[in-house]
Amino acid sequence: MTTATSPAHRDAVVAASGNRSDWAVATALVGLAAARAVPYLVRGPKLFLDDWWALRNARFSGAFGAAGHEQLIARPGAWLVFNIEFGLIGRHPVALYLVQTALNAGVVVALFIVARRFLGPWTAAGVSATWALLPNHSAMDHWASTMQIVVALLFLTVGVGLVARATDRGTGMWPAILCFLVGGLCYEAVLPAAGLALLAVPLLCRGHVRWDAVLRGGVAIGLAGAWALAHSWRPVPGRYADVSLVWTDHFGAGVSPSITSGRLLATIAIVAVAAALGRLLLPSVRQLAGPPERLVIAGLIVIVIGVLPFVKFPIAVIGINDRANVVSSVGAAMVWTGLLAMLVRWRRMIGIAGILTLMSFAVSARWERDRSYWRAGRDAEVIVDALTRRFPAPAGEVLIGPAALNRSGVVGLVSDWDTSAAWQLETGRPTRAATFAGSPEEFRRVASGERLDLTSIGLP
Repeated sequence: MTTATSPAHRDAVVAASGNRSDWAVATALVGLAAARAVPYLVRGPKLFLDDWWALRNARFSGAFGAAGHEQLIARPGAWLVFNIEFGLIGRHPVALYLVQTALNAGVVVALFIVARRFLGPWTAAGVSATWALLPNHSAMDHWASTMQIVVALLFLTVGVGLVARATDRGTGMWPAILCFLVGGLCYEAVLPAAGLALLAVPLLCRGHVRWDAVLRGGVAIGLAGAWALAHSWRPVPGRYADVSLVWTDHFGAGVSPSITSGRLLATIAIVAVAAALGRLLLPSVRQLAGPPERLVIAGLIVIVIGVLPFVKFPIAVIGINDRANVVSSVGAAMVWTGLLAMLVRWRRMIGIAGILTLMSFAVSARWERDRSYWRAGRDAEVIVDALTRRFPAPAGEVLIGPAALNRSGVVGLVSDWDTSAAWQLETGRPTRAATFAGSPEEFRRVASGERLDLTSIGLP
């Protein structure tokens, strides 16, 4: 019989205390995710680009026509998410934003739970909180059409946790593989990270690879990825992305309120990462290395894996295209947490100053991102209102110019794909057509009665 003073009882008490502590941290992280969303919620969430297209489809083709047949074939998970948000929730930006915020909060908690398996509570909380605060994946916080990407990341993170649990218990990996497949069918860019998890997590947990899981999961993940690539309805760009921007994305202007502060931050990060690598690789100082340095290396690996699916995607430091950081942003959070933990271990006060500095940069940058998204969404509303008032019975397509508006990497409308959809949705007339001029010269060549001059309606 187990007594109150037995080792088994003491272990149970310690475990219960640890579980309560972890739940308290998880609750605090949810509060952080909610607080992060408040400033933009107060400004007033807006609609952008594909949002208009999906809402237009839902109006004229029904709730389950929002996503389109092509997306059903290529990304059935994304098709379901699109139809729920745009077909069932509809044209309610605040409601869409609240749902997206809740999903992001789920990712924050899942990241903590997974990190907690390998790290101490403060470090695990640091990874999760850093991911929540850094604005290097702003599209996933603000743009409703990226909700399927957030869902994919949530399933990926839960799947990693299930791999760790299956490894600890010696059970099958099928629940984890199923999570990876669901995530991949929402957004196939998470599949390389899923494959890495099947290989690396058992090695980290038990010191050996679960080759049965790697084989079965690899086949399932490979088939899902091949299906998505073979049935993609979007053309693949002919040129490769400028991957040199990845560092700036995660360690420079992408997480900073200005170009100048971003350059300073990127330089500091380079030096700090070099120090971490030196501690791990140089025999003379290798004994000084510990979990923070290893977390930095693991984060760099996650960044590389996260970037691979986007080598032919227009990577951008800020704005709409930073949705490409769906996985690499997690790696960046790992790197930053590892670097700050190194500082704290070296000089506690310097480490605390570093944490506060990064937090202030992130909060300031998020404030600027909120402003950019609000302005771009407001631009779209003003343009659609002007089209409706000035062209009650257009003879053909209306050209808008002199050029599309770009608010620090965020655009509300940019082509006939979304502009015509927004106008059709507003008027209830599915034949209305409008697009932006490719250049000021093209805009000037069109007769004044067939064009909308943005300067005449107070834009930009």
